[in-house]
Amino acid sequence: MCEENQQQWDEMLSFAMLAYNSSVNESTGVTPAMA
Repeated sequence: MCEENQQQWDEMLSFAMLAYNSSVNESTGVTPAMA
């Protein structure tokens, strides 16, 4: 995601947070946003 231009990693942070918060945790069965 940030390999090509490492100076703008902060602009991609919101996309990474969305992906993390939308993924279902295997042990709890819910997303971090719902926990």
